[in-house]
Amino acid sequence: MPMRLWTILAGALCASLLLAQQSNISTSLNGRVVDENSTPLAGVDVRVAAGGIERRAFTDPAGQFQLDLPQAGTYELFASLPGYFDLQHWKESLVPGNNEVTLTLNRVRDYLESLNVSGVSPVIDMDKTVQEQQLTTRELIDVPYRNNNDLRNAMRVLPGVVQDQNGGIHVNGASEQQVLYMLDGFNISDPLTGTFQTRL
Repeated sequence: MPMRLWTILAGALCASLLLAQQSNISTSLNGRVVDENSTPLAGVDVRVAAGGIERRAFTDPAGQFQLDLPQAGTYELFASLPGYFDLQHWKESLVPGNNEVTLTLNRVRDYLESLNVSGVSPVIDMDKTVQEQQLTTRELIDVPYRNNNDLRNAMRVLPGVVQDQNGGIHVNGASEQQVLYMLDGFNISDPLTGTFQTRL
């Protein structure tokens, strides 16, 4: 009987020493974060949490991280990086000693359409400082107003030309005296007043 008691005591002592030794073994998590093409991702925020314990690390340029944990057990892993979908509540059972894990983050896909619009800008004469508009003979004949041999009625079809209630012509908001009226290179405005009173 005493021999059997000694055997039980020796077994209990060995078991307690083994448990004490296992509790002294630290738990570490070595991991790697990659994208869907197995390319390492740098700067990923990796978080491990369980029962009030939380550890955080960031991946290096090779996509690797290391976390030291107080004990073994089941932990939840979280990983986030802008431009990628977050990895949340990934459960991993860790044993005493070194543990390895590989996490994969999927890229957020933006579907963009592009439309290239090109146009030719008109040639700008840098030596010319005034705006010029012209009417052809056919445009003068096809004027949709009454024909009373008044060039003023024909000028109303030009863009930017407005005729006031007195019949005066205003080009781009200017008064009649501020506009130079030319016909085939000759000044046809009134030499005294500068207004446009010519009848053709």
